[in-house]
Amino acid sequence: MKPSPDDDNYLEYWARQAKDRIDWRREFLQVLDWQPPYNEWFVGGKLNVSENCLDRHIVAGAGDRLAIHWVGANGESRQITYRQLSEEVNRLANALRARGIERGDRVAIFLPRVPERTAAMLACARVGAVHSVVFAGLSSDALADRLNDATATALITANGGWLDGSHVAFKRRCDEALEAGTSVQTVIVVDRDGSAVDMCADRDVWYHDCISDASPVCPADEIDSEEVLYLLYTSGVTDRPKGIMHTTGGYITQVATTMSEIFAMNPECDLFWCGIDTAWAAGHSYGVYGPLLCGVSSLLYEGPAAGPGDDSILRLLAEHSVSHAYVSPAVVRMWMSVGTRDTSTWDLSALRNIVTFGDTLHLDERVWLARNMGGGSLSVKNTWWQCESGAIMAASAPGQESGVTMQPISGVALDVLDIAGHPVHGVAGALASPRPWPAMLRGVWDQPQRYRSDYWTSSCDHFITGDYARSSPEGEITLLGRMGDLVPMAAGPLSPVEIEDALDLLPTVSESVVVSVPREGQADQALMAFVVVADDTEASDELGGRLADQIEREIGARARPASIAFAPQLPRSGDGKLMRRLLRDVALGRELGDTTTLPESSLMDEIRERAAYPENWCWNGAPIQPGPVVLVDLDGTIADAEERMRGIEKDRENWLDYMVGAGEDGLIVEVARLVQLLTSDVAVVMLSARPISILEETREWLTLHSVRWDLMILRGTTSIDRPRHFKKHRTRELKERNFEPVLALDDDRRNVEMYHSEGVPCLYVHSGIHS
Repeated sequence: MKPSPDDDNYLEYWARQAKDRIDWRREFLQVLDWQPPYNEWFVGGKLNVSENCLDRHIVAGAGDRLAIHWVGANGESRQITYRQLSEEVNRLANALRARGIERGDRVAIFLPRVPERTAAMLACARVGAVHSVVFAGLSSDALADRLNDATATALITANGGWLDGSHVAFKRRCDEALEAGTSVQTVIVVDRDGSAVDMCADRDVWYHDCISDASPVCPADEIDSEEVLYLLYTSGVTDRPKGIMHTTGGYITQVATTMSEIFAMNPECDLFWCGIDTAWAAGHSYGVYGPLLCGVSSLLYEGPAAGPGDDSILRLLAEHSVSHAYVSPAVVRMWMSVGTRDTSTWDLSALRNIVTFGDTLHLDERVWLARNMGGGSLSVKNTWWQCESGAIMAASAPGQESGVTMQPISGVALDVLDIAGHPVHGVAGALASPRPWPAMLRGVWDQPQRYRSDYWTSSCDHFITGDYARSSPEGEITLLGRMGDLVPMAAGPLSPVEIEDALDLLPTVSESVVVSVPREGQADQALMAFVVVADDTEASDELGGRLADQIEREIGARARPASIAFAPQLPRSGDGKLMRRLLRDVALGRELGDTTTLPESSLMDEIRERAAYPENWCWNGAPIQPGPVVLVDLDGTIADAEERMRGIEKDRENWLDYMVGAGEDGLIVEVARLVQLLTSDVAVVMLSARPISILEETREWLTLHSVRWDLMILRGTTSIDRPRHFKKHRTRELKERNFEPVLALDDDRRNVEMYHSEGVPCLYVHSGIHS
């Protein structure tokens, strides 16, 4: 790969950035100590992040410059200068010391989007404590998991507050998290909404009380360059949270460098807005530390992010003459859903620079931004990086057509590796870096083995990002999605991003996601597309067919989706990243993974309803299309009639052994014969009120008797419906999804009438074994 401009002398480049952009108490003695896979940057250097964000600007005469312009969820506003923010940070730092918080202690921050959250982060940095900002939408259990993993000694929260338009009882949630016992000894409570809360006398203290008597002067600790600055817990599907560790000197050097060069702001007159919550990596680096390191004024908004058809953010940007913004492409698409109707409502001429992160920014979206914002002089860039990166790693050039094609920033090297681990050009492979960079993670908190195993090749010669990409000889990187999202095909893996690009360019599609579903006995997987249609488009089966035809024409038959589901919007984390794994869970009909970082908790329920892939719908091969179906009572078929199961369940260890031991069931043989008489264009739907956990045993039992089936609907493990209610509900659900039940086979006379009441003819199949 062609090196970036300073690639040959990247150590010299980063040394120059560290000296020019950061104030050091003691100069570093070595730029990089590289012992693969471990690295230390600016070895021997001493500094304090809080001083770099506040004190040096005040000394330089910018103390009265606006640091934060806060707009509350209910219309309140506060203007805080660098000097005022410094005084509050110093008071809180002194209060932390008075409460016994020492260097290296972990302090959890669980607050709404208020200036006190920024002050808490900087106060921790001032005294050398490690802060861990926890997303304000997490449950008490998820909060407790993070407190326990970090062994936090202090927690800063609020009595109540607002998150994305909803009121949250923060203190009550914290109390629930602390009930089971944690290492937290101090809880500091910000009075955000005036509500009364229970206060533990030996543990809890009001924020305003603990800072009112504290001195506005607090000497900052001298911190080693490699001391941990913060922990940031990433979402995932594992049982234990994963706390990414970022240290001090290297992190703020790369953040300050990229903030200055990517956003190109004038601190004396520009106003910056980061549309990503501080609880995420982008909110840390470019919502708090980046602007303050560069002496920039920021707009902090407590209200909800823009939803479909919502113009609140556009009004906010216009009202406050925001000049630079950092958002996810999803926010741009939401703007378009409003702005295409009337763009003259807002004066957005002050906007000069929009930078995006976390997703693909398409050409039509760039064109819309250029036409409707910035008065014709808008610069638009897309950036790529990760929580583990700490700071921006690659960016597109202004005017570059594709939002997925970027170049590494100066001082960063990126390779694309083939399956043997060799750098390649022109073909897809694993995106990796052959060397460390200053802001990269230093490890996973209290799980040192995961740093090597999760992020490095076996030879430790490349850091694996987990993304799939293609490189050019000129050094450009074209992103193709996460490695885990690739669709295995007999003719080679298929990138869902390429299919999504083809869909998203259609005027009827706002955005889309493609996931794969394994086909039983086939090498190629079935594709399922989740599509959000444009405002003036009606979702329909006919539209789905046209979209599938378009994919086949653009990419080929193997890329044609087997099913297209229309969704109200797509699930994204607070930093705008698409939560593709949740849609894969829906497509596979399995229980959802970790949803703690999903701001809209009800969204997945709505998607599952619209997608016709409930968590307990199991497909035999490719999904069937709605149409005529026959319903079969699977409970009787596998000989677990309710009359008998109470007497045998306590003595049976597993279903398969019981079924095999039960011998040839006359009922299942009869059902198999009846099913064979049905025409092939009628799908067979098996209904079972047994929990989903018996699925594999059930499949083996049906295979043993050659019973044909297309769709199996099992009661979820959390369902408390009686079998009769379950079958009635699922029969109605099939109808709502345009399936047409034409016949039901059941061995229980009580269900015959139930099916008839739902308009479905029912054939009673007698089972002699029941006698």
